[in-house]
Amino acid sequence: MNTTVPTLKHSLSLTLQRFYPLAGHITWPHDSTKPHILYKDGDSVSLTVAECNYDFDHIAGNHLRNAGDLYPLVATFEEHALSDTKSVPISCFQITLFPNKGICIGFTFNHMAVDGRSADLIMKTWASLCRSQGDTSRVTESLPFYDRTMVKDRNGIELVNLKDLETMGMTKETCNILKTPKLPFNFVQGSFVMSCSEIGKLRQWVLSCLNKDKKFVPPFHLSTFTLISSYVWICSIKARRTTEDVLRSCEDQMEYFLFSADCRACLDPPLPVTYFGNCNGGFVVEGDRNELIGVNGIAIAAEMIGKAIMNLDTELWSVMGKGVSYYQRIPMAKLAIVSWSPKFAVYETDFGWGNPRRPKRLMRLIYVLLKVQMKKAPSRLT
Repeated sequence: MNTTVPTLKHSLSLTLQRFYPLAGHITWPHDSTKPHILYKDGDSVSLTVAECNYDFDHIAGNHLRNAGDLYPLVATFEEHALSDTKSVPISCFQITLFPNKGICIGFTFNHMAVDGRSADLIMKTWASLCRSQGDTSRVTESLPFYDRTMVKDRNGIELVNLKDLETMGMTKETCNILKTPKLPFNFVQGSFVMSCSEIGKLRQWVLSCLNKDKKFVPPFHLSTFTLISSYVWICSIKARRTTEDVLRSCEDQMEYFLFSADCRACLDPPLPVTYFGNCNGGFVVEGDRNELIGVNGIAIAAEMIGKAIMNLDTELWSVMGKGVSYYQRIPMAKLAIVSWSPKFAVYETDFGWGNPRRPKRLMRLIYVLLKVQMKKAPSRLT
């Protein structure tokens, strides 16, 4: 650890020089109509270095565990309260050492300023600089894009979002109040792995259900994301059918599936993938419960999700134009949510010790946790 922690700190410093807004804050000046990301020279982020005696294999394994076991591995904004009450932080980091086992790297960020793609770009850049011992020549292609004048809001989404903020109680007066979601300790967390052969069999089965006359070719792309999302959605619906309290709360037969969409390519002109900020939209698929739990339910779900993704370019803005009320109408007991994206390739985030053993995301909005297994056993810090 005598060299590992200093290398991580130095490479993080180099990363922040490129992603300097991370050291800034969210503020809402009284002379402005919207919140700002404010950065000034001398700003910094908080980095916590901790040692943990938890069972590393228990934390990083696939099996079910209490979600609360993971919370100590990420820093929280409350731990780094600001003296400036007019702003709230954007990010903080934590490195947790498991002696003779591995390292956990935690990244906590404010979703108002950073979305999943930006967070992935930050982690990939940090990993590249750490792996190359600070060689900045290797990260020129992933430099963040900050030009907000490129964002052409032709659909009035900014005004909708500002109204939503007011509906949710965020105004110029309350913007400075730090609100972190309450961590639930009655949740379990686990990882379920599907092999390439299992996904292939699932794809063939779905195609056979959609192609009974052997002549029909689905007009949408039956991607791995679509297949696994439909499979998980149906499994969650069937699992909830055994919960009487949930069934009593569901007066209608509709079920809902929400996935996030990167809007960068949907804008006119499109934004580069390295655009820094939150450029996400949420899309909801709705289906009848009786159809979804039927024999061909997974195929029906795959068709609905596949077509929704295919029609994103034409329907996304109309959905986002409805604002937060569009999502608040959905009973949470009947909503399945998928976040992040396989396009981020988080398992390729190599800090120099090989691929991570188990990336995890905590909470819906602000926590990202990346676990990395060491090739060499670290010595204990003093």
